[in-house]
Amino acid sequence: MISMQNFKEDEHVLGIDIGGSKLLLGILNKRGEILTRRNYKWPENMTGDQVIQTLMEKTKEMLESNKYEISRAGAAIPGLADKEKGLWIYRAAALKQESAAL
Repeated sequence: MISMQNFKEDEHVLGIDIGGSKLLLGILNKRGEILTRRNYKWPENMTGDQVIQTLMEKTKEMLESNKYEISRAGAAIPGLADKEKGLWIYRAAALKQESAAL
């Protein structure tokens, strides 16, 4: 959960939702209002590396094409994150494998 305390009015949050069938990106203001959003459908049978590469590309595009100052980001993934091993553990519909490096 991202805390909105101590947020300046001109600061914004990048929200990333890595779903099993799509990627959602959004920029929110201090009040939690969505100012801009993008929705990308995952191609079928992507590898974990392809998901990460696409995530990086689409996030970069979102950051470069907006006028907002992003001061924080939050991400959600289906399944589990193994911080110790640095793995995202899940077999999403779009993935060919059951884990991907974080």
